[in-house]
Amino acid sequence: MLLAKGNVHDGVSREMLYAAGAVTAAGSTLSFVRNRALLPRMLSVSLSLAAGAHLRVACNVAGGRALSTAEEYAAAGFDDAGSIDVVGCNDCDRDTHCYAPGTASASMKSGV
Repeated sequence: MLLAKGNVHDGVSREMLYAAGAVTAAGSTLSFVRNRALLPRMLSVSLSLAAGAHLRVACNVAGGRALSTAEEYAAAGFDDAGSIDVVGCNDCDRDTHCYAPGTASASMKSGV
């Protein structure tokens, strides 16, 4: 599980998830909740979700714009809009599905 919550990111080296190559998650939940990026892109890394992985997002802001649809998150660097589960702002604060435990595997290629 990876949870990024309540952060402010002001450049590429301070993105929510930074790696030089790609990040792959399998059997895990990646949650990004209440983060703010000053630039229009929150991620520049290639994010790949393998079997059993989930990407959940809520209440994030990129470039001064609140992100509210899967398409807006995809444009902000989250890649495939079809794999993004956008939930309500308060859902991740009270619903444990945003913090599902147990990571089967995660890897980075050419990363930090």
